[in-house]
Amino acid sequence: MEEFSYIVLDLEWNQPMSGQETITRPFRFDSEIIEIGALKLNNRFEEMSEFKSFVRPVFYPSMNGHVVQLTKIRPQELEKAPDFPAAYAAFRDWCGEDCCLCTWGPDDLPVLMDNLLMHGLDAALPDGYDLQRIFGHEIMRDDRQCSLERAMELLRLKPDRAGGPGRRSAVPGSACGTSGSAADGPDLPLLRPAPDLGGVDPEGWQYHAGLCPLQRGG
Repeated sequence: MEEFSYIVLDLEWNQPMSGQETITRPFRFDSEIIEIGALKLNNRFEEMSEFKSFVRPVFYPSMNGHVVQLTKIRPQELEKAPDFPAAYAAFRDWCGEDCCLCTWGPDDLPVLMDNLLMHGLDAALPDGYDLQRIFGHEIMRDDRQCSLERAMELLRLKPDRAGGPGRRSAVPGSACGTSGSAADGPDLPLLRPAPDLGGVDPEGWQYHAGLCPLQRGG
């Protein structure tokens, strides 16, 4: 039986050079994924393996200068990269069947779903969890957002763990508290998209049960 895995996901995405270039049909699309990075943790939050793939952009092939400065991803690194369908297929194969997706903040999963929809792919995803909100609720005991850098400082983790596509990986064990068994899945606040969204706006996502109260879209 396959062991349950926590996939700690970190995406990077390109954006249009100007607002006038933003794709608006079939929905507003302004975040094209250019890198998929992730770590796979077992149900004891032990690191098992790492995934990293650049993604060649097709909707916004010219790199936004601000994105280059922020991500340090150079345009030439993307020229021979796989397109999104190929990179995503490799990622899902690496994830395995019995897993959930964990991100730091609410943005990555809506961006992922938007990219799936734009490429005409199945947008169904494993259950998703916002570790930033869990960390705030369980460790900070506060609803305010905590930066990843501040979280790592509080956990006395080395700053260099915050670099690269696996930078979210150092926080899950402390942020998530207790987890369920591999068979039952994690006992964490669940993040799902609100229904009937054309494209996935983070403002339309909602938390269900678990540790976090219902949010937008309920």
